[in-house]
Amino acid sequence: MTSVKLTAEQVAQLQAAGRLPKVVKLDWSGQAGPTERPKMPRVDWPAGLAHQAVAAGLPAPEREYRFHTARRWRFDLAWPDLRVAVEVDGGAFAGGRHTRGAGFREDCVKLCEAGALGWRVLRVMPEHVRDGSALAWVERALAFALAAP
Repeated sequence: MTSVKLTAEQVAQLQAAGRLPKVVKLDWSGQAGPTERPKMPRVDWPAGLAHQAVAAGLPAPEREYRFHTARRWRFDLAWPDLRVAVEVDGGAFAGGRHTRGAGFREDCVKLCEAGALGWRVLRVMPEHVRDGSALAWVERALAFALAAP
């Protein structure tokens, strides 16, 4: 990446022309520099997977399904009659909740309790929703659940 030093006047001109984002500040030397990286728009990955499932002819899942009576745990997506659920875990490479100690521990407890109650929980990442892997796993899990006695 090339570093470019601009004066405050140059920064103002570029911002006015719409060629430079307004997320800049002047540091102690009077040079312009970014204060933060632009944030990517937040994507609702469970909604995307729910849409994929319906488009593929699968039954529509319930969103934010509360599966435990004593705890407030919810699944991102669930097919309660078949006891199949999906958890979409984002932030794996950005130090998100699911990868830090306490969050990971709580996810383990939640998933173990779900398993003890007879749930098949698919734990996927956004890239699995994007590339279609999550939908393929959901199709197989639902087919398996329908075939089970």
